Amino acid sequence: MPWGYAEGAGHFLYWLVRPGIEPEEWTVILIEGRGPLWEAYPVSCSQFLLDVVAGTTTSFYFTDLDDILDLDDRTRFAPNSQILSQ
Repeated sequence: MPWGYAEGAGHFLYWLVRPGIEPEEWTVILIEGRGPLWEAYPVSCSQFLLDVVAGTTTSFYFTDLDDILDLDDRTRFAPNSQILSQ
């Protein structure tokens, strides 16, 4: 089930939804969007986002966040309605 998109990078975020698995146990899947590669994270959505913003994730695709020095820029999220209206 898709739930997120990394603007500019083209990465899509999904939950791996399986029968009998509670939502808080769903796996986060990151698909690079421009090729066949993907990563899986057995953590909640909120934990994954916290790890990305804090720079503690092991994701190959979010390693460039350390280049953003301004914390306000690093933690700014835009709703889909704002992104899609551009």
